[in-house]
Amino acid sequence: MPVDHRRIQGPECSEDYRKPKNLDAALLKKGGRRADGRKCGEQRKIFLKPGVVSQAKGSAYIELDHTKVICSVFDPREKASRNVEQQTVRGEIFCEFKFASFSGVQRRSHQQEADDKEYSLLLKNALEPAVCLHEFPNFQVDVQVLVLQDDGSSLAAAITCAGLALADAAVPMYDLPVGLSKAFTGDTEFYDPTGAEERLCLRGVDGESDHGVFTVGFLPTFNQVSQLFHSGHISPDRFEKMISEVGTLAAEVHKAVQAILLSAVKSSIDSSNNSKLLL
Repeated sequence: MPVDHRRIQGPECSEDYRKPKNLDAALLKKGGRRADGRKCGEQRKIFLKPGVVSQAKGSAYIELDHTKVICSVFDPREKASRNVEQQTVRGEIFCEFKFASFSGVQRRSHQQEADDKEYSLLLKNALEPAVCLHEFPNFQVDVQVLVLQDDGSSLAAAITCAGLALADAAVPMYDLPVGLSKAFTGDTEFYDPTGAEERLCLRGVDGESDHGVFTVGFLPTFNQVSQLFHSGHISPDRFEKMISEVGTLAAEVHKAVQAILLSAVKSSIDSSNNSKLLL
């Protein structure tokens, strides 16, 4: 008698055994502390460094604990237009976002995957309002982002890193864009979530209606949102509340980016003066 090797589908009422029964058992310790010791509204320590890629016009590197992103910006190049009608009076930003094959637990392809292409478009939308595109008509600036290690908030880290890299490349800008991310489920919110917190909030806990991950590209000087991306479900009241909190949260990151950029400019001026003295 032939054996039926077809896979038997599980019942519709089955539940993933990996799904936590409650939030406290999953990520929160006693006193409301997260697994890494932070409070729910506390951000990870940021490490920023511009000018890390010698072959690029401008570059930057950012670390948010175990999330590590590097960005390169190259000289403006003329857009390939076959006739005069296709030429534009405004420049363009071309963004390529890629997770390294070794960035996560599961190995990724060397080719761009669907989420890489989606994040590339989101990154472009977040950066374009901050750049003076009229300064280089019919030219495009290439921005390449590589996530070396992904432990949550990778898109937010990429936006901040790309903004610093554009400034390092001396691209004319209106403001330094920064990225922010929040994960939430029920009444609990995680600012600057880790990978485990993002996965938990995307699934939801105990049937909570509000759950997901909320990422914003923000221009602090103008108090404007340049890009917003949300996965999951969010109520209008919570959405309005989270948007109102963006400015306060972005101010801290913006100050850090400004300080790093100012320090890099001073170091460049000092090294230039020292080389002149040697001559």
